Amino acid sequence: MRFGFEFYIREDVFGVRLWNWYRRLFYVKPNYDRDIWHAFGFAYGERALHLRWGKFTKVIWMPWDYGANIRNEVQNENGEFVPASDVLEGIARRALIKAGVDRTLLWGLKIPDGRKMYESPYRYVRRNGEVQERTAKYFIEEREWRWRIFHPFPIGPKKIQRSISIEFDAEVGEGSGSWKGGCVGCGYEMLPGETPEQTLRRMEKERKFSR
Repeated sequence: MRFGFEFYIREDVFGVRLWNWYRRLFYVKPNYDRDIWHAFGFAYGERALHLRWGKFTKVIWMPWDYGANIRNEVQNENGEFVPASDVLEGIARRALIKAGVDRTLLWGLKIPDGRKMYESPYRYVRRNGEVQERTAKYFIEEREWRWRIFHPFPIGPKKIQRSISIEFDAEVGEGSGSWKGGCVGCGYEMLPGETPEQTLRRMEKERKFSR
C-alpha cells in the first residue's frame, strides 16, 4: 500500500485518491486524446516519491533504496561464484565499442560463464485438477545490492540474495494454453543451508502461478 494524495481523471471520471482508497467526485466530458489516467498530487511507495502533474511524473528515489545492483554472479562447477554471462557481455561490448566496433555487430553476443546446471522433474497441479509434469533446468545465482546514495562505490548497507533461476520445458500454471500463457521461467530465493533441489521442491509446494 502506498501513502499519497492525488486527484485523478480516468476516462470520464474525476476523483480523489488517498492511499489506496478511491472516491469518484463527478463525471467529466470524455477526451479521447487524453491518456487513460491523469493524476495531480503525490504518492510514496516502494522507496520512491512520485510527483504527478497530468501525464507527467517525476520519480525521486530515496537514498536508502537498495537500487544499486553491484554484483551478479553464478555458481560454477567448482562451487565458486563467478560473474554471470550478462556481466561479461556488458564488459566486452563496452570495450569493443570503445575500440571502434559497430555496436550493431554486437547483437547476440554470447559469452559462457561456466555455470553449473541442474535438471529435475517438476509437478504442478492446476485449480481444475490437471497435473502438469515438467522438466526444470536451473542454476544458482547470487546478487548484491547497495544503497543508491553510495553508488557506484561498494560501501554502505548491502543486501545479498541467493536464488535458483529456473527454466521449464513447457508452460506451467493457470494460464497455460490461454492467450496470456503460463510461466516458462522464474526465480526462487534459497534459504540458508538449502541445496538447489531442496529449494525447487519447496517452490513446488509453495508457489502458485496464477493468470
